[in-house]
Amino acid sequence: MGVNYVESELIFEDYVFKHLSNKKVIIYTFFSSVAFNLLSHPNVEIRFY
Repeated sequence: MGVNYVESELIFEDYVFKHLSNKKVIIYTFFSSVAFNLLSHPNVEIRFY
């Protein structure tokens, strides 16, 4: 298990919709507007701490 870094010209939300729409994505955050923008995505799980 580890951290993957992504280099992209896209903002994170667009990257998720374009490249990760068929994969499960878990976002860990204290607070993030990105997390709120992705709440409705079926393959994104948001874990607020």
